[in-house]
Amino acid sequence: MDILHTEKLCSDGENNVIQDDDDDVEEFEETDLAMSTDIVKILTHMMDNNIDQRIRKTTVIGLCKIILHDEHCTPNTVSKLLLAYFNPATDAEIKQSLGNFFESIIKTRKQEILCDSLIPTLVTLPETPQDCSFCEIEADVVLKYVISASRPTIRSNRLNLHDKVGLQLIRLMKDNSENKDILKLISKELQTIEISEESLKSEIAAQLETLCLQNQLIQK
Repeated sequence: MDILHTEKLCSDGENNVIQDDDDDVEEFEETDLAMSTDIVKILTHMMDNNIDQRIRKTTVIGLCKIILHDEHCTPNTVSKLLLAYFNPATDAEIKQSLGNFFESIIKTRKQEILCDSLIPTLVTLPETPQDCSFCEIEADVVLKYVISASRPTIRSNRLNLHDKVGLQLIRLMKDNSENKDILKLISKELQTIEISEESLKSEIAAQLETLCLQNQLIQK
């Protein structure tokens, strides 16, 4: 066997080993993601259905830690935590833990997950049954909180989350053009966000004007 042929075999062997290692890493990552997803589902279910405050507090803290460590995060999960934080019926200790969690979100520049959870939260509130404690949550307070937490001046990078929030709110208005409560809520707060893109500013202004005319909204 000549030297060139031997080198080729060695090279092929190394490539196969590297490929196998890559496959193993990818498989482990997929397994970890699946496990994280299952854990989050279990914790979320426990938070929603367990009346024992100690268990609920432990569950909430577990979810918060998972999200802060970027293990797994979905808008719906963060939305549930946001709703729990602003729910007057939430236990004081749990609310304090959630307050610390959201402060950490802001300090670590992860407000984008708050923005992503905004629409699921605003959509959930009007659909809440009258006998549910969520009825006590004031949607405008939640919206103002997310807008304030994601202001461009708070973030150190160039990403303007208010552009993203503006687009989300415009879409929500279009999807709920017959819902005057949502339209009034959003149209008022849209005027407080700091948009950087001129085209988006124009779109928001035009959309507000159109929707206000269509639904005879009175800006207060």
